[in-house]
Amino acid sequence: AYTYGYEDFWIVKTGTNGVKQWDLDIGGDGVDRLQALEQTRDGGYMCGGYSSSGTNAHKSEACRGSYDFWVYKTDASGSRLWDKTLGGSGDDQLTRLQQTSDGGYILGGFTTSTNNGDVSEPSRGSKDYWVVKISSNGVKQWDHRFGGSSDDELHAVVQTRDGGYFLGGWSQSPADGDKSEPRRGASSVDSDYWTLKLDSNGHKVWDKTIGG
Repeated sequence: AYTYGYEDFWIVKTGTNGVKQWDLDIGGDGVDRLQALEQTRDGGYMCGGYSSSGTNAHKSEACRGSYDFWVYKTDASGSRLWDKTLGGSGDDQLTRLQQTSDGGYILGGFTTSTNNGDVSEPSRGSKDYWVVKISSNGVKQWDHRFGGSSDDELHAVVQTRDGGYFLGGWSQSPADGDKSEPRRGASSVDSDYWTLKLDSNGHKVWDKTIGG
């Protein structure tokens, strides 16, 4: 479904027997790609992905660069509560989100932006992991980026029992920047698993590279 632009978020709610109850087509005038969806503790839904749309249709804030993180909060019936755009002048793509113990949200993905807009830290290389913590109503609380001199793409983020966060994705970087262990592959285009443990404020505790 793409009523509003080139691509839209599309969300379908079904009953236990798979019968459709309602659906939502959410977007602006550009490309809006849904990457993550979670039912929240209030019975509503948090939808997240990335967007190139401007301020129109369902998008209340302007595009920062190429693509931005875009999250859209609904109530239990799918009605809009709020939305938030986060990004810099480059390409910022959200891949995962999770509601956190304080009722806010941790957002994860990757960025090519320099330290501008909502991206507060300088580039480590090409693509870097980018994590953003927002409050229960979408106000940014902090952001951090992690990477080496090559491409690093974040594809998983979870809050851990100690209140910190665990990040997982892939990396082509050698041991530089935030990456403490060397690339396992023989070529600079070979990718390894790269995981990081963060504390509750998003600061790195340790990282681990795993691969062949």
